[in-house]
Amino acid sequence: MNYKETLETIYQMLQPENIEQVKVKDIETLVETTLKENKEYFVITSVHRDDLEYLGFDVSKVGDEIMHKLAEKMADAYCESGFWESLEALAEDYFELPRKEEEDKE
Repeated sequence: MNYKETLETIYQMLQPENIEQVKVKDIETLVETTLKENKEYFVITSVHRDDLEYLGFDVSKVGDEIMHKLAEKMADAYCESGFWESLEALAEDYFELPRKEEEDKE
């Protein structure tokens, strides 16, 4: 299953008529399987309860659902606040990756 098919499947799973039967673990497994099958995606980071504890939070009652939601929100925040800029700067300045040449306009 490719990335687009995975998103379409998740979208269907989250429709009102299906939502009561869906488990967070099912979605997580589907995404992990897709990422493993399509080895074009590379993990940047992760979040762990120890990270929260390091910041002084009491994690004794923090369940997996909260951790999944936290990871999702952190991914959104990262994409909105520096991901693209960091990616471009590292690719260009550190790795000196070449840019695609623009096609000749006639």
